[in-house]
Amino acid sequence: MLLVGSSELARILGATPQAINKASVTGRLSVADIGPHGKLFDVEQAKKEWEATKDVAALQNRASHMPEGMRGGRPPRGGQQVPADAYDQEGDDSPKVLTDTEKYMRARAANEALKAKERDIAIKVRMGDLVEKEQARRDGAELGAVLLGALQAWPSRLAPELASMREADEHAFHEKLRHECNELIIAVRAQLRLE
Repeated sequence: MLLVGSSELARILGATPQAINKASVTGRLSVADIGPHGKLFDVEQAKKEWEATKDVAALQNRASHMPEGMRGGRPPRGGQQVPADAYDQEGDDSPKVLTDTEKYMRARAANEALKAKERDIAIKVRMGDLVEKEQARRDGAELGAVLLGALQAWPSRLAPELASMREADEHAFHEKLRHECNELIIAVRAQLRLE
């Protein structure tokens, strides 16, 4: 009877030391003895138990039942290898047939992208960076009405003052028009509550 530690048994069985320890804790492998450095296993007995419970262990591994693209975990060492046939060949007009997993993953990615955009828009609306289309139309109509009313009233208000300035020079007319334009801007801003 040859007794070995979990690291050596892992090497013999082609597993990791963690898998061997987990198998001993769950009862899948029986411990022959406990030495100064940890558990010791009988190699022949461990091989028999490992092979006998291999199918049960595979069934208990929930990730093995999931489609390949959904298992998660770390990518393979050296980066994920993409098979050459995963891409459409140049000049090939036939559509690429997607597996159910690829369809699901693409739909899920599109859904997540849409949710992210919706969250971004909601944040911008709350912060006041974006307004709804109808609100912009109402604000534009209000601005137009205010400007139209102010511009329509301007000649009636300005005509008598300009008529009284018959003897005035060009500079005086310019100053009067500039002053009236400033008054018009102030009146429009007050009506729009910009000040």
